[in-house]
Amino acid sequence: MNRFAVSNNFLTGPIPANLGDMVQLEQLDLSRNYLTGNIPPTLGNLVNLRDLSLTQNELTGPIPENLAFAKLEHFCVGRNYLEGPIPECIRHCSLLTTIRCDSNNFSGSIPEWIYGLRNLSSLDLADNQLNSVLSPRIGQLNILQLLQLGSNLLEGVIPSEIGNCTNLFGICLGHNRFSGPIPASISGLVHLATLDLSHNRFNGEIPSSITLLRSLSYLSLEHNDLTGPIPTDIGVLTSLDELKLGYNQLSGPIPASTSLLVNLDVFDFHPNRFIKHPPRNE
Repeated sequence: MNRFAVSNNFLTGPIPANLGDMVQLEQLDLSRNYLTGNIPPTLGNLVNLRDLSLTQNELTGPIPENLAFAKLEHFCVGRNYLEGPIPECIRHCSLLTTIRCDSNNFSGSIPEWIYGLRNLSSLDLADNQLNSVLSPRIGQLNILQLLQLGSNLLEGVIPSEIGNCTNLFGICLGHNRFSGPIPASISGLVHLATLDLSHNRFNGEIPSSITLLRSLSYLSLEHNDLTGPIPTDIGVLTSLDELKLGYNQLSGPIPASTSLLVNLDVFDFHPNRFIKHPPRNE
């Protein structure tokens, strides 16, 4: 047997330790059940494992340090009650394309070694208690498509090197403590469909080059300290269906080009300091 998948059932109790005897397994999917207790270290015996999914259970404790699977491509343990640092064992899983550790109680920093996993296309560490900065080495993950780090305690500036991640279609950094300006290098991420920088401490103006992101459908910059005007040609972002700019210190008129945003379902810009009725030309 090389596949053991029992997701979306009503399984309870601990993960059986003897699953570690199934050394030919390439996929182990126990997701969306009600499993409890710690992840058994015996799973480290599954040397052929490519896909490990324990998502959405009630697992607790730290992740065993012997889960260093050389062939692993998908590491998914989100939506549990796991704790401790992001497990160093996965630094040796050089084939990883997906890391999903969201919605747990992981703490400490985003480890530097994670930026050496050059095959990563999806990195989801959202909704934990991580408290470091985002390293300039993020730019080394140049095939990354999805970056989700929201709802942590991350701080500092977004490094300009994020502009090297040209395959990104989703950046979700909301509900952290990031500060400084929004880097203009983001405007080079032409595949970006989702950009969520809300509920942080960003300041300065919205870079006018953000209008180069013609694939954007969701843009949320609300609850920051942004100042200055909305870019006048914001209307070129015709794929937008949600534009959230509220709770900043933006000023000036609302650009007439917003009338071109025909797909917009949500446009939230209160409260700011906008001129509701731009002065007439005399």
